[in-house]
Amino acid sequence: MLIAAPLVPARPYRLPLPDSPAGALARSYNRVGGLLQQLSSVTAIDAAALLAAWHVTSAGRTFVPGQAALRFEVDQFFRRWGRANTAAFDAHFQFGGHAGTSGRAAANHRMRESAGAEWRAVHSGQPRERAAFALAARLGGTDAAAMASRLGAAQILGFNHADCGYGDAAALHAAFNADERWQVLGLFDYAESNGWLDLVRGHQWKKFALAIGADGESLGPRLADAWGQQDALLALPRD
Repeated sequence: MLIAAPLVPARPYRLPLPDSPAGALARSYNRVGGLLQQLSSVTAIDAAALLAAWHVTSAGRTFVPGQAALRFEVDQFFRRWGRANTAAFDAHFQFGGHAGTSGRAAANHRMRESAGAEWRAVHSGQPRERAAFALAARLGGTDAAAMASRLGAAQILGFNHADCGYGDAAALHAAFNADERWQVLGLFDYAESNGWLDLVRGHQWKKFALAIGADGESLGPRLADAWGQQDALLALPRD
């Protein structure tokens, strides 16, 4: 049912949309609202809550085929590949707390294509994230690179692939690159696998933010604000 459901809604919001929180929600709805309506029927969660969860968790990112958002976590790649291949890893990657690099493990992520090349920050834009992913894939394989990456608009870590219904992280990465549908379903499958859909159903936004590994103090209020826009959203004209 959800695999074949129309991604876009039968009645999208009319363009141009206002530059407002409700307008931003409407833009997300116009892209994936048809799927969210079907998901609402399956889960008995109101579509406005599903939209709020998707829109805020995904930061309203626009999907581009083949260019799904990703964040390559160098410390995760070390844990999953580099620890057993230290010389090759250290020739190409750095992260805080390892091999003399200062800071926390989540900080100071750098890469270089070859020995002697300049070290460059990984988290300095999507082109650099993709370059780091491609380098890691050449070194350890696509699955190892995907296991260490936050994938798709909702930034789900690849090692959670089974919770999203995929046999390995490489398959999750490929699906998220292919179609925004799989990113939406991936987020809610991930939540369902871990018993978190009830938090969306009950509008327990801070708890939902914490459950998915986000900063509850930051993301929780944004989720609540998006949910609170439902009357303004419904007031917008639709085709």
